[in-house]
Amino acid sequence: MNNFKLFKKKDNTGKEPLSIERFFKMPVTYIIMALMVVIIACITFYAMEISTGDKIAEGVSINGTNFSRLSKDEALAEIRRAPKLSDKEITITSGGQKTSFSGGDIGLKTDVEDTLELIYKQGRGKNVFSDIVRRVQLYFKPESFRYVYSVDKPSLEKIIYDFGVLVNGELKNYNIEYGDGYIDVSNGEKGQSKDVSKAYEQVKVALDEEKYDGIEVTLEKSEPSEPSLDSLYDETYLEPQDAKYEITDGTVIMTAEVVGRQIDKIEAGTQLERLRNGETVRLKLIAIMPKVTLAELNAKLFNHTLAQYSTMYSVSDKNRSANLTLAAAKINGIILAPGSIFSYNDAVGPRTAENGFKEAPIYENGETVQGMGGGVCQISSTLYSAVLYADLQVVQRRNHSMTVGYVPKGQDATVSYGSIDFRFKNNTGYPIKIVASAVGGKATVAIVGTAPDVRRTVKITGKVISSTEPTVEEIQSNDLLTGKKQVVSKGKTGYVVETIRIVYENGTEVKSENIGRSVYKMVPTKVLVGAKVPEPLAPLPPRETPTPVPTDVPEPTPANITPDESTE
Repeated sequence: MNNFKLFKKKDNTGKEPLSIERFFKMPVTYIIMALMVVIIACITFYAMEISTGDKIAEGVSINGTNFSRLSKDEALAEIRRAPKLSDKEITITSGGQKTSFSGGDIGLKTDVEDTLELIYKQGRGKNVFSDIVRRVQLYFKPESFRYVYSVDKPSLEKIIYDFGVLVNGELKNYNIEYGDGYIDVSNGEKGQSKDVSKAYEQVKVALDEEKYDGIEVTLEKSEPSEPSLDSLYDETYLEPQDAKYEITDGTVIMTAEVVGRQIDKIEAGTQLERLRNGETVRLKLIAIMPKVTLAELNAKLFNHTLAQYSTMYSVSDKNRSANLTLAAAKINGIILAPGSIFSYNDAVGPRTAENGFKEAPIYENGETVQGMGGGVCQISSTLYSAVLYADLQVVQRRNHSMTVGYVPKGQDATVSYGSIDFRFKNNTGYPIKIVASAVGGKATVAIVGTAPDVRRTVKITGKVISSTEPTVEEIQSNDLLTGKKQVVSKGKTGYVVETIRIVYENGTEVKSENIGRSVYKMVPTKVLVGAKVPEPLAPLPPRETPTPVPTDVPEPTPANITPDESTE
């Protein structure tokens, strides 16, 4: 055993390697130092091993609960089991008075994530050497931490301030009492300061130390501010407000005007010294009238018919008449605010039987056919004409494919739900209302609004740019004999028309605008031409000789002839 070598080979110096025998013959100090090195190395290795893992450092606890070597998930679950701080009763005192409130009143609660972060970062996050030192420190000297909590600052500050008002009284700056056309101004009173930051921090420190009862706070008083001429003027000034209206769900809601007020700065300046000396001073209020009153607004709204237009229709077509009446009823009474856009399709809705419409003649592909809602275009065209004469802004409009008989060329507006709409904008400064009806063969649409400040008239002209007379389209018919003709549909002349709107104010032309160009198709006259050849006539039968008819005349009897008598 004595001959056993720790290292069997000699080193480069030729010295004998260290053996166990030689190790124990070394001085005690060296042995202790060697052992310390081994221990420190082991601890260092342990600390480094822990710092690279997902474990809380050894020696970490919270309020006596050991969190050493717990994973983050395990630590998080343990933190969540902490007592609820919202149930804590908290008492603050000042000047021999006190008030109590619960943790829930100030939103006091354990901040789980911040608490976990606090203990998890112990021994990690800076650098490897400082982390190892911190781990070794915690290993030999465990440390207990407190739960991190949070409070709702505005709620706590309000409780402190209300308590301050109870202790110190309410701070009152100069007082203003309003009378009928005047104000009385008096000095204020010293009281609790609005700034409670010092007391707030004192409560926070106590909560950090988990102290909830008998928290002494410092509540400070403030002197009332002295009024300056500008501050007194600003505080008493009231801006006038005009009467106004708003349109909600098609109803006009009016709001009355507000009369403003202000003080006379010159008069107030002469009274401030008396106020500073503790006297109460009276100042006159000057009324500031608004520009628009409720009475004036009521008198302006819907006081004038901007335009009205009527078209005629035949009452003999019951379905078409019913469609006109229904469409007029759907747009009747609609109110448009300034700047808003009216949509005919949105107002009238789908032309379906469920919506109350019936089948009636419509234009389709250059022909007149039966279609659901036939006739609604006459109401849209009547409305369009009224819009033109009311000098409103046209947003979307399309003419019919062929001319119509109920409005002049260029003043019609065709519509088709889901594809073709008629829209216009209220470009006046006030709301407008549509008044529409279709009764007894007459459809009428009026635009009612506010009378302009000047006398305004509108002239609409349709300038024919070109026209195309209908051609004749002959259709062979085997139902007509050759040489015969029959007109089955009368054609329509095609037109290109430009619509011009001229506006006059007090008799003077102020605007002339080209509203747009309408192109109407030419529709040929359709004529049936006979193609049936007449059948040849059959020959007459021969005439027969009539047979004599016998009579009842007796046959003659022979005469008696004697020799003595003879004749010749």
